[in-house]
Amino acid sequence: MHVAQAINELVTEQRATRADTLARRMEDASTTPEGKWGPALEILLRLTHTATSATLPPLWKELAAATKRFEATAITRAIAATALAMGAPADVSPIVTPSLAAKLVTFSFGHPNSDDLNEGIHPFTVGYRTPTEADHARAQAQQHAMLMGGAAPRLADVIQLASTDKARLPTTCLQAGITLESYRVLLQACLGEEHPLTAEYSNFVRTWPQFAPKFELQMAAQPLMPALVIRWVQLRLNVWFNE
Repeated sequence: MHVAQAINELVTEQRATRADTLARRMEDASTTPEGKWGPALEILLRLTHTATSATLPPLWKELAAATKRFEATAITRAIAATALAMGAPADVSPIVTPSLAAKLVTFSFGHPNSDDLNEGIHPFTVGYRTPTEADHARAQAQQHAMLMGGAAPRLADVIQLASTDKARLPTTCLQAGITLESYRVLLQACLGEEHPLTAEYSNFVRTWPQFAPKFELQMAAQPLMPALVIRWVQLRLNVWFNE
């Protein structure tokens, strides 16, 4: 009787051990870049110029560890940390909308149709917002997160919120400057400070203050000048991401 009981206890213990091991493996698989993206991780490694997931920028590690509901939160946290490290003003830190979060999860930086400004991840994606528009965008992002975490969110609500993020065109040189700075924060968070594209883009943005007054003078004849400058940058970024 005692022998049978001991065998049963041993079997139960072994089952529990296997269950714990399986649970840990499933947890590891869902909280690592390898587990989250599988073979697609190679795209991210090439994009960030990193050899292994261990050397990815923190944003991607935090994103990998997040559940779908908290993906945008993880991205926001990583971007905020980057902006703080850069000493960037609060008004240039990009707002992580549902659309931007979805693009980042799938590494959708470039797009075959460069004329569709709602596709890809470029300066227009994180364009200037007024304080009221910024508050509205944050409220929508929070509402989207609540819907995604709810028991039965309406599909129409999720689609509507996820599709409200449209390209934002600057109308002044000041807005163009804020747009450029906002994308600089995003780029450094995604690719890292030492990445060649981050360095090249940052060098360009640093020259903006000396050229902005010249563009300002041209606005009488060409009111769209701020948007044209960002368009010029967007086209060149799209070429790089599609190479």
